Amino acid sequence: MASGRLDPRVALTFGGVLLVVSLGAGFYQNVLFGLLLVAYFRMNVAYSLKLKHFVILDIMIIACGFAMRAVGGGLVIRTGFTSWFLMFVFFLSLFLAIGKRRHELLLRRNGGCI
Repeated sequence: MASGRLDPRVALTFGGVLLVVSLGAGFYQNVLFGLLLVAYFRMNVAYSLKLKHFVILDIMIIACGFAMRAVGGGLVIRTGFTSWFLMFVFFLSLFLAIGKRRHELLLRRNGGCI
């Protein structure tokens, strides 16, 4: 799409089909997993459209995305997960997101090179 060689309508149609198929498969696998997929999709759309422009919210949503994927994996394989595991996943991903944003800030300040 970025190069202009792919019609945006084709990409949106294909994306819509993939969304419906993946949500259907998710609900078939586990109802809670399907609901998690819906929440994850909505969070990513909101992030892409608006929330990425808010500094703290940006990194919190990135961390929540990692945590939601960990929960989704636990739901699919039908295993339990502890609050310690979820906190570890969340804080590790928060650390990674902050590190990435810091690196981007340093690159911007130094004219593209560190």
